[in-house]
Amino acid sequence: MRRLAFALVLGPLGCQKLPPAAVPGGAAAVVEPAAPAKDPMRARLAALDDAIDRERARLGVPGAAIVIVKDGAVIHTRGFGTRAVASDAPVGPDTLFAIGSTTKAFTAMLAMMAVEAGKLSLDAHPSTCLPGFAIRGEGNATITVRDLMTHTSGLPTADLAWTTGAMTSDELIAVLGEIEPVAGVRKAFHYQNLAYLAAGQCAARALGGEYEPLLRERILDRVGMGAATLRVAQMQARADAAHGHHRGADSRTREVPMRSLDAVAPAGAINASVAMLGGWLTALLAHGVVDGKPLLARAQFDELLRPQFSAGPGIDYTLGWLRARAGKDWYYSHTGGIDGFTALVGFVPERGLGFAFVNNVDHAELHGVVAHEVLALLEDAPPPPGKPDVASVDEVGTYGLLGGFKVEVVRDGERIAVVVAGQPKYPLVFEEGRRYRLGGAAPAGFGATFRPSAADPKRAEMLLVQPFGNLVLPRLTADELAAAATASPSADIRELLGMYRPAGAKDDASFEIAAIEGQGALVVPGQTPAPLSRTGVDHYGLAGLPDVFWIEPLRGGAAKLVTGLRLHKPDGDLELALVASSAPPSIAIETVLAKRAAAHGSARLAKHGNVRLESALTFVHQGLRGRSVTLRAAGDRWIDDVRLLGAGREIGRIRIGFDGAPWQRVSFAPEQEIEPLGAHAITLDAPFDAMGPVAKEFSSAAVWRTGMVGKRPVVVVRFTTEWGAVVLDSYDAKSFLLLRRELDLPTDTDGGRTRETRTYSEYRRIAGVMIPHVVEVESVQGKVVARVTKVAFDEVLPTDAFAVPR
Repeated sequence: MRRLAFALVLGPLGCQKLPPAAVPGGAAAVVEPAAPAKDPMRARLAALDDAIDRERARLGVPGAAIVIVKDGAVIHTRGFGTRAVASDAPVGPDTLFAIGSTTKAFTAMLAMMAVEAGKLSLDAHPSTCLPGFAIRGEGNATITVRDLMTHTSGLPTADLAWTTGAMTSDELIAVLGEIEPVAGVRKAFHYQNLAYLAAGQCAARALGGEYEPLLRERILDRVGMGAATLRVAQMQARADAAHGHHRGADSRTREVPMRSLDAVAPAGAINASVAMLGGWLTALLAHGVVDGKPLLARAQFDELLRPQFSAGPGIDYTLGWLRARAGKDWYYSHTGGIDGFTALVGFVPERGLGFAFVNNVDHAELHGVVAHEVLALLEDAPPPPGKPDVASVDEVGTYGLLGGFKVEVVRDGERIAVVVAGQPKYPLVFEEGRRYRLGGAAPAGFGATFRPSAADPKRAEMLLVQPFGNLVLPRLTADELAAAATASPSADIRELLGMYRPAGAKDDASFEIAAIEGQGALVVPGQTPAPLSRTGVDHYGLAGLPDVFWIEPLRGGAAKLVTGLRLHKPDGDLELALVASSAPPSIAIETVLAKRAAAHGSARLAKHGNVRLESALTFVHQGLRGRSVTLRAAGDRWIDDVRLLGAGREIGRIRIGFDGAPWQRVSFAPEQEIEPLGAHAITLDAPFDAMGPVAKEFSSAAVWRTGMVGKRPVVVVRFTTEWGAVVLDSYDAKSFLLLRRELDLPTDTDGGRTRETRTYSEYRRIAGVMIPHVVEVESVQGKVVARVTKVAFDEVLPTDAFAVPR
C-alpha cells in the first residue's frame, strides 16, 4: 500500500539483479478477436505481451494480467502465467488480484461525491465529520480533510498499527493523534495510509453511511466493478482468485497469506480483475461519465486531477493520483503493493490511453517495463526494425564519485536500466549511439549518455541529464570501490574533518566535512555529499559542483590550526565556525577497546550467567506503546520479546532470538525462513558481552574519527563484517561509554541497505555493569524510545528459555 508510481531519481542508490526462474504456465488466451496480422497496433500489442511474459518469467512472477483502454474502448486484455506458483490454473482477464493503494483513487472520488452533495468541504477540519479527531502539535489547528488526502498532514508513514490487524477503524484513526509529526501541515509530502483511512471514513459519514456499501453503490457497481471485493474471505471464496507470493533472496517464489485490510479499507482493500479495471479506466478517460451519466460533476472530477502538492521534481500529487509528464502529455498513475501482490493503474487523458497491470508477487519489478511499453503505444509508429534496445558496448557498472553521488547501471532482461534503491528500475530507452532517455516511471527530461572520459579515454563516464542540472559521473572499477571501503583521506583532508556551523549561529552544527570512501566530503543535510579535491594551497574544489564553489580553510593561533571554513559560492561567501574536529585521534584501536571494556564493566559481566531487562516502549512515530523483555546469557544466547500496545490492550507480539541460530516470530506475519542477511543482522546482536576488549563479531575495526554526540566529544570506531555490514560506534572521549551506534546493513530485498541509529543514555551501574536506562532507536519505523524499568542478573532459567517458540 505504500508504493508510489514515481520516485526521485537522485538519492541513495543500489541495484538488484535476479536470476531467471522457471515458472509453470504460459500466457492465457487474449480475449479480443483475432486481427489481421498486418494490423500494426495488433502487432505492437503482441510484442507488448511477449515483453511482459519474458519479464514475468525472469522475475519469478507466477501470474499477471493487463488491460489497455484507448479512445473509450477496451482494446486489449490478457492474462499471463498461473494464479499460484504450485497451480496450473491460468490467469485470465477475470482473475481477482489485490490492487492495494490504487484503492485511494476510488476513495478520493467518493470524497468528491460528498463535496458535490454539499455534505463535505475538503478545506474543513476533519473533526467536522470525525468528531474528536485531532493530531499532536500546532498542526491540529490548521489540518484539513484535503491534507489527509494529499499526504501533507505532517505525520510520517505509520503502518505498524494497521499491519497488526488487531485494531478497528476508529481505533486506527485515534492512533493519528498519538503520532509525533515530522513536519508542519502542508510543509512536506509524507505518504500516510491512516490519513487516507480517515479521509474515507470522513466521506462516508458525511454521506450518512458506511464506506464499503457507499463505494459499491456509487462507484463500483456503476463502472462495472460490482463483483470486486474488499474483504479477504470474500476474495478467497471466489474460484478465480490469484494467490499472493513473495520471492526471497534465494530466488524461490513462495505463497504468502493475504493480509486483512478490513479496518483500513479506504487506503487499499479493493480486490479486482483487469476486466473490471477496464471499466474504471473507461470512466476516468471519459471525465467520470458512464453510459452518458456523470459519476461527478465536471468541476469535481477536474479537482480530482488538479495538482495539490509536489511529491518531487516534476511530480505532483493530486487527489489519489501522481501526475508527471510522459513526453508532452500528463500521465496520472498510482501503484499498489500489499503482501503477495502489486498493481499499477495509469492513464493519459489527453491521448485517451489508460492501462492497469496486476501481478501476484510483492516487490515485483515489472511496473517500469510495463509503463514504458504501454506509453510507447502513444508514439505514432513503432521503433524501426533493428533499432537496438541496449548499447553496442557494455555500459553496466557503477558510475559516480567516491565519497559522493553514484548510480548503478544494470542489465534488465534485454535492456539496461538505472537502478535507485527502493524505487522501480528506470529502463534506458535507446535514442542513438550511446545516448538514452530514462523510461518507465522517470519524469520527462532525464537521460544518460555514455562516452569516454576526456581526462582518461580508457575510462567510461556517464553524462546524467536532469532538468535541474547535468552531472558527469565516471565509471568506478570494482577494485576502486573495494579499496575505498576501508581507505582513509589524505593528511591535508584529515585536518579539515569536523562539524561546522555558520559563524555567529547558536544552533547545532549543520555542515560536516566527513570521511567517506577515503575522501573528504562536504555533507549538508538533505543533499548529496560533495567530495573535496585539493586544487591549490588552502583551496579545495567540490566535485559535482561548478568551479565557483570551493572551500578555503580558516586558520588561527601560532600553530595555524583550522578554526573554520569559508564556503565560496556565487551568491556570496559563507563563513563556517568549527564546532568539533573529527580528525582521527592518535589512539590505537586496541586501547579504545580496552577502555570501553573497563568502562562498561566487562570483567564483572563475565562473572554473571545472564541478565534480564524489562523496558517500557514508546513508538514515537507509530502512535503506539509497548513492553519488552530482553534476556541475554553467556554463550551468546539472546531473546527480545516485544508486546505492542494500542487502544489499551495488546495488539501484537514480536519475538527475535539467537540460540545457536537466529530466529524470529511475529504474531501478525506468516512464519517464514529468515533470509541470509537478515539472519546475519540478528546474529550481530547476539554477543553476551558486546563491549569487551575484543570485537569478535567483526572482521575489522579501526579508529575512524572524533566527533560530537550532543555536546559530548566522542571517539568514533568503524567496524565491518565479511557480509557487508558497517557499524560506527561513538564512545565518550572521557568515560569511553558507548553513546551512539550507527548500523548500515545490507538487505536481502532489492539489493539495498537499511540504516539504524541507537543512542544510549542514563547509564547506571548495577552489579558492577554499566546499563543504559534510556535507548532511542531511529529506523524505518521512526523513533522508538525504550526506558528500562527493571534489571536482574543470574535468574534461574528454563532449559528452553532461548528456544524458538512452538
